[in-house]
Amino acid sequence: MRSNINLTHSFVILLLTFAACYSQSSNSAGGYRAGYYKGKALNTTANAHGNAGFELYDINRQNGQVRAYAIFSDGLEGEAWLTGNITPSGELDLSGTLENYRMELRGHLAANNSITADYSLEGTNPQRGNFEVSFVEAIPPSMAEDGQFRSSAMSSLIGAWEVGGGLPAQTNPISGMSMGVSFVDAHRLEFFPDGSFKHLWSHRHCDGPRCCSQQAMLETGNYALDGEKLSLTISGGTLINTDACNSKMNGHTPVKHRTETFSVSMRGSRMCLQQGAQAAACYQKQT
Repeated sequence: MRSNINLTHSFVILLLTFAACYSQSSNSAGGYRAGYYKGKALNTTANAHGNAGFELYDINRQNGQVRAYAIFSDGLEGEAWLTGNITPSGELDLSGTLENYRMELRGHLAANNSITADYSLEGTNPQRGNFEVSFVEAIPPSMAEDGQFRSSAMSSLIGAWEVGGGLPAQTNPISGMSMGVSFVDAHRLEFFPDGSFKHLWSHRHCDGPRCCSQQAMLETGNYALDGEKLSLTISGGTLINTDACNSKMNGHTPVKHRTETFSVSMRGSRMCLQQGAQAAACYQKQT
């Protein structure tokens, strides 16, 4: 988690303000309860405060392994999918990636059943901080602690997936200025243990160095995976339009509530979604 540092992906920058809290189980290991936690965070390096959301799931009582998701907002920015274990002494030991940083997290249970944790971000600009979160809500028991879940397609689906590409602008060899058409198009899908999902889309198109239009969209709702069929029920979100050369195009529009159904295939860190006769879109799992 960071203070006042732009996120790697522009669509996350534009839409972090929409980040929602995700519901989360009374199953536990070492006293920890699988579920959704909420509280406050502090980046001690930058002396910046913010909100923290923290989700524990897939607790394995036999070996202490656990997975988690953390999101920071309102003064601190970033989100991370984490893996690790609950040590025999009751410490929570997790690690993962927060954008271009390696995140290490060490936590323990407080007397009031809240979790207090210290974190470090290792990268170009190393940072330190801490947070304290309290249990808010349970997740489905099958996703909290269940051996069958760990070997299922649903377990592989949970997490963040990205696909995108672009065309860079050409550079005038004499003036050094950008010229011609350029664009960037990126999608990020995140699936959470409580059955909710988040879809972030960003598109930027430039006709020369001055006329650029941008669209950024957040869609949220619930998902269901049935064999090779993935259904996304979209119940919220907003489309943002900005156009440097046509201000009439600027504005915010609520997304249409609907259900989208896809054929899904997953192999390792690659997931392909196909809708009808359209070409499949293949996403890469983010770790």
